[in-house]
Order: sequence, then C-alpha cells, then structure tokens
Amino acid sequence: MKLRTRISILTAVLSAIPTFALGGIAVNNAQKTFSDSIDNALITSISQPRLLKELRGETLAPARGLADSYISIARFEADGSLTILRSAGINDDDDVFPQLTPAQVFEASTKIITVRDKDFYRVLAFQGRTNEIYVLAASLKESRRATGEVLTNTAFAAIIISLLSGILAWFTVSRFFKPVIQMVDVAHAVAEGDFSRNMPGAKSGTEFGELSLAINKMMLALRQFVSDASHELRTPLTVIRGYSEILQKDNIDQEQRDRAAARIETESLRMERLVKDLLTLTKADSVASLTYQSLDIREIIEEYFKDLTANNSNRNVVFKGDAKALIRCDEDSMRQLFSNISQNILRHTPFDSNVEVVIKQSDSNTVIIIDDAGPGIPPSARNQVFERFSRLDESRSRDTGGFGLGMSIIKSVVDKHNGQIFLEDSVFNGLRIRLVFPS
Repeated sequence: MKLRTRISILTAVLSAIPTFALGGIAVNNAQKTFSDSIDNALITSISQPRLLKELRGETLAPARGLADSYISIARFEADGSLTILRSAGINDDDDVFPQLTPAQVFEASTKIITVRDKDFYRVLAFQGRTNEIYVLAASLKESRRATGEVLTNTAFAAIIISLLSGILAWFTVSRFFKPVIQMVDVAHAVAEGDFSRNMPGAKSGTEFGELSLAINKMMLALRQFVSDASHELRTPLTVIRGYSEILQKDNIDQEQRDRAAARIETESLRMERLVKDLLTLTKADSVASLTYQSLDIREIIEEYFKDLTANNSNRNVVFKGDAKALIRCDEDSMRQLFSNISQNILRHTPFDSNVEVVIKQSDSNTVIIIDDAGPGIPPSARNQVFERFSRLDESRSRDTGGFGLGMSIIKSVVDKHNGQIFLEDSVFNGLRIRLVFPS
C-alpha cells in the first residue's frame, strides 16, 4: 500500500473518531433528556388535582387518552391483575400496558423504574385514599425512536466527514508528494544508466526540498567520483596501449623495447594499486566486515614506520610516549591505515627528513601524533584532502598534486573506529597527523 493511501485512510479514521465521540455524547444527552422529561411528566401527573379527584371518585372510566397523552393508567387489583383505566395514544396506536409483577409494583411505589415487556416503559405507582394502588406507565418507544434518529444521523455524518477527509487528504497528499513521484522516476532512470538526470527541485525550506538538494549533491559527488576514477584508470590504460603499440613495431631496438616493457609494468602496478584502494575503501565503509579485538597499536605503527628507515638509512624516525597502547580495533584496517600514512610520508617528504611518532594512552582515549618534515598541507585544504581523488593542484599529476584514495581510506578507517583525525602544523614545519581513538 502506498504511503499517500495510508495517510488518506489514517486521516479518514482520525476524523471519524471525534465525530463518533461527539455523536455518543449527543446520544447520551438525548437519552437523558427524554428520560428526565418522561419522569417529570409521571411525577406531575400524580399531583394533578383533577386526576386525583377522578381516581378518588371512581369516575375515571376505561377510555382512550387525549392526543397529546403518552401516559397509560391502570389499577393494580388484589389478585395481581391490572385494570387499564386509560390507554396512551390515539386511534389504534395504543401502547399496551406492560405486564407487572407485585414486586415490580412495590418497587415502582418507591421510585420510577424501567420495565421491559414488548417495549421499554418508565413506571410509577402510588396509593389512593382507600388503599387502592394506581400504576402510571409511559412508553419509551418514541424516545428510543428519536434517540435512534440521532444515532443514525451521527453515524451518517461521521461516514460523510470521514470520506470527505480521506478524499481531501488524498488530493492534498498527492499534491505534496508530486516531487517524490518525480524523484522516483528520476531514480529509476539513473538506475537504468541515465546519469544525466537530476532530481526535480522542490519548494525551498521544505523536507522534500532538502531531500531533493541532498540527493542532487549525492549524485553530483557520484558523477565526480566516477569521473575521477575513470580519469585515474584512463591515464595508465592510455600509457599501456601506447607502449603496447610500440612493442608491436618491428623496427625498434632493445632499449626502446625494455623501456616500453618497464612503463607497461609501472602503469599496470599503478592500476593494481588503484583497484586495491577501491576495494579497501569499500571494506572500510562496511562495519559488518570488521573484526574487532584488543591490539597493541604501537607494535603495528613501529612495523610500518621502521620501513621508512629500511628504505633510506638517512631518514630519522623517532618514537616517543607509552611503550604499549591497547585499543579495540580491526587489525587489517589499522595496518591499512598506518601503511597509507607511511607511504604518504615516503612519497611527499624529502628522503632524509625527520619523522616523529608520539603515542599517549589515558583511561579515556589513545592519542597518536605523527610529525613529518614535508611540504605540509595548507589549512584551507585540510578538509579537502579527505575527499576521494582530491587534488591540491588540479594542474599537477596524481604523483605530485593529489592524494588519490589514500587519505579517504585513512578517514574512513578512523570513522569506523569511532575515532577522530586532525591535520595540523608539525614541529618540523611539515604536516602533523593527530589521531584520537577510544581506549
């Protein structure tokens, strides 16, 4: 069932509830009003001087009542039978007097009671001057009919109001949901491969407007990501294709052949690293794929940063702080994290520059500070480097002007471990990376 249908049905139901509630109150008030009116008429009747005089004088003969009379009068005989003295109604529209037991007559002499025979009656009994007992009975047929009309009208009104509310809600919600329907159409088109489509604009400041803006930003980022990934893959593919064509020529010397083979291998390795980074980033984005355990993070850091001195003995790497720091983490992700950081330092800093790693652990968190002596990152670009395929200089190549997916992987791993990463100025006038993880 569609959402707008559910909203319309819910609106109809919610509008019917107060209508039925008010109708119930109206019916209850009507019943009380009719009952009080009949009871007052019964009490008033036994106090009328003419009626009392006629009853005392035995002058009241069995006869049909007046047109406006709805009270029947009977005398309760000693044998328990009832002698009807006056019947309510006109013509043949008589209200048969209810059958009463002596116990009911006695109870009716103390208060007005309700008796059910073929219909409902309100009954009142009183004793005459010579100890005879007279019984007055008023049929509730008319009051119940009137109450039934109120109930029917209320139910009919509730149904009409519910239908109108539901129909009005349907057209109103359909109008409000028009941008959503258009968004669904665009989403289907994008899913089928039409990436040129954009989400339709909705009224600014509304939830649908914010949703449309957010989806358009997401689609723009997706297009940019696809474009950047395509560019990163197209460059080595172009090189590989060019040198492959050279290798197919017959008039090349061995030096040209060796250079072509070396360049093909280099660009193939570059493509392999890019695909590996994409797969790593996908894994880092999935919390379900991570296996958490308590590890000494210093051991992992030392393992990768000591490679910097292994590749170049002139580079000075200093470790400071706690000798051991335990954090709960996914080992593969952490190895990828510090592998990327060390590779960035190797790629972007002078071969003989200093590197300092400080590890401090407290009861609440573990802080890892990594200082290098490279060119650093301008403060205005420090948020940008975490974007996938970000470039600090659009005119420069990936090897010198951008970070590819490395910094994105670093940020993703940190986020999935509920950590924080800060880029600051280092003590060597280069870049400081400050990582904070919960202990």
